[in-house]
Parts: sequence; C-alpha cells; structure tokens
Amino acid sequence: MQGQRLVAVKNRLLHSAGWKTFHDFLFDYMKMAMGSEWGTAEIKKPLTERHPLRAHLPIAV
Repeated sequence: MQGQRLVAVKNRLLHSAGWKTFHDFLFDYMKMAMGSEWGTAEIKKPLTERHPLRAHLPIAV
C-alpha cells in the first residue's frame, strides 16, 4: 500500500513505511505496547536488573 507495510494486531491495522521486516515492526510494537515510561525506567536500571526484553535491545530503541 504505497510503500507502507501493514500488520493486523487483534482488531487494529497498523502501518509504517519504516518497517522493512517483521522484526522492525516488533521493535516498534513493543515500544507502543509497553510505553515510553517503562522503557525509560528500564534503561535506568543496571543491566542485570532489567526486564529481559529491555536488556537485549539497543538503548536507542
């Protein structure tokens, strides 16, 4: 659809031109689902105390 990737999640249809692979979508979706406050709080924790999802992602994500 005009350079956009579409992904259906439950009753929502999400789209982005930035998703080149399904992995790109997953990184963005995690940020949407968990919220930026959660991500920021996890980054402040020592690596050993971070949630496993957050511990293995780059800081910019």
